[in-house]
Amino acid sequence: MLLNILKKLNSQRTLSPPDSADLLFSQMWSEYQGLSDTHLVQMGCPMVFLMARPTRLANSRFPYARKVVPSEVRAILGRPEFKRPLHGATQAENKRLHAEALAEWEGAISVARLKLAGLHQTMSARQIDALCGEWYRDHLALHEDSPGDVVAWEEEFSRLTESLAGDPDDPGSVDDYEATPADLAAADKLWTAKGIAVDAETVRKTAQRLWVARIQFTETMTRRARGDWGQDDHVLRFPSAITTADATRPPVPKDSTTAIAPPPTGTTAVTGKGADKATLTFTALVVQWASEVQPPQKSHDKWKATFAGFAGIVGHDEAHRVTLDQVRDWKQTRASQGRSQKTIADGIAVMRGTFNWGIRNGLLPKDNPFSGMAPKLKKHGLAPRDGYTDEEARTVLTAARAETGWRRWLPWVLCFSGARIEEIAELRCQDIRKESGVSNSHFGI
Repeated sequence: MLLNILKKLNSQRTLSPPDSADLLFSQMWSEYQGLSDTHLVQMGCPMVFLMARPTRLANSRFPYARKVVPSEVRAILGRPEFKRPLHGATQAENKRLHAEALAEWEGAISVARLKLAGLHQTMSARQIDALCGEWYRDHLALHEDSPGDVVAWEEEFSRLTESLAGDPDDPGSVDDYEATPADLAAADKLWTAKGIAVDAETVRKTAQRLWVARIQFTETMTRRARGDWGQDDHVLRFPSAITTADATRPPVPKDSTTAIAPPPTGTTAVTGKGADKATLTFTALVVQWASEVQPPQKSHDKWKATFAGFAGIVGHDEAHRVTLDQVRDWKQTRASQGRSQKTIADGIAVMRGTFNWGIRNGLLPKDNPFSGMAPKLKKHGLAPRDGYTDEEARTVLTAARAETGWRRWLPWVLCFSGARIEEIAELRCQDIRKESGVSNSHFGI
């Protein structure tokens, strides 16, 4: 009940004035702490819905992003709660960091649920190397321009190779490498960031290949630190993008909006009409669409999330490979997840419109697999319901007389006014007005 929730929140409350939400909470607490649940019900106490937002902890200079881990996956994730400080320079920046943290954690929870259900995938060697290539390119972009000290990179190279007697460039020596628990955790974390739950063998092989990528990265950084800016041959060996088409079992995440993180922007970017359509990922398509259409950021984020969810269900992120069967499977999966027909239709509309844009710009084949696939929605709302019979109305109103608070007067006000229940339940004191000596209620539309 609300009182217990308020008590728990009060014990954990760490916001500091002049936060308006904190002041509101303090007022609520002072009013409600002496009341029982029954009193609150009789008062018609409104339920409070707390939106996820940055939280400022006691004795902390920075706000935090926090999310409770569902109890059923805490053993898998090894924690009861996610928590991260937000170091944005502005409130808007902190909101962006907060949203990114929540999206990351939702993805981790979705993957944990897949693991709990035993839905593990076995990834191919190409997919594993593609993932390691993304790691390599991301770290190269962070450090290459300012490589730092040569000695530090040489020491890192020695640390990585000291456990092997053989040559790390020799493919046979990789099998002799025994991944540490930390290496295995790092490998699994990379797949989790993609929204993919993989089996133990895939994790082991990923840890091995990531170890090789780390060695090659230190070699490249050592060259850069020495002033050698020649071609990086290591980066050329990695596949350009990760795909999941030949996975043994496609993932079916609980919440597809956080199911799979797209590849880093630019790794498979398409730059014009003459670009190879086989390299057009959903991410690249949305980026190009947004650069021309210039949608609001909220719409841009929705488009990215919709395509990321689609990729998580169909098992790949390549626009030209989408088929009618895959769209149909996506619809069925979304329905099995409890999504409404309107939500599914909205997703189809987003992807259909984006594909139409890609077709008009010569980026995709002429056939749009999303055309005509949206579920048919009722245009006139719900089917009309039968009104109460006199006997049914008498039963409801008689029972209301035995109640107190809103349970008593709400049915009677509805009876005499003919208004909808939400219109009466949302009325405020200032909505009751007197005009020309007659009291009336004002419904805001």
